[in-house]
Amino acid sequence: MKKLSITKLSTKGQIVIPKEMRKDLEPGTPFIVLRDGARIVLQKLPVEKAAKELEKILKKTLKIPKKTGLKPIDVVRTARIVKKEL
Repeated sequence: MKKLSITKLSTKGQIVIPKEMRKDLEPGTPFIVLRDGARIVLQKLPVEKAAKELEKILKKTLKIPKKTGLKPIDVVRTARIVKKEL
């Protein structure tokens, strides 16, 4: 059953999912965000799939030092710096 509701974007770029739409959602639930022209779609990402995607990203990230000559500790330090800036 499809439902329709209206929400708005905050000044911080956040969107509130209306209460009646988030009955089976918990804080921290991962979503895929797809933009197709004027349409933006949020799709709940199953935790197992999110973990697999994260693992793929991590594996690719760990290959970067080998290709560039960086040491793994350099990547970790850089990630910590970027995390603080976010």
